[in-house]
Amino acid sequence: MFSPTRLSCLRAISEEALLQVQQAKLVSVESLKGYQSLQSYVATVVQSCSTVENDTETQQLSLVTFLENTRDKSWADIKLALFKLVLYPNTMF
Repeated sequence: MFSPTRLSCLRAISEEALLQVQQAKLVSVESLKGYQSLQSYVATVVQSCSTVENDTETQQLSLVTFLENTRDKSWADIKLALFKLVLYPNTMF
């Protein structure tokens, strides 16, 4: 099972990635580094333990699904922040 410490670390990485974009006055590779770290972490875990084989089929681990969902939600939140930045460039959210 994923420990509470690792869950809070994952949450912190996700929140930091969003915060970097929200605070950026200019969108750049630098403002997306937090998301890149999250994406890299998820890819490493997925590669390490992406499937469990049983007698009838191959199924994805719940951990992998959870991490991928966290990564995808973070990306959706970042896209929304970028969208707001484009529409309302002089407003802080």
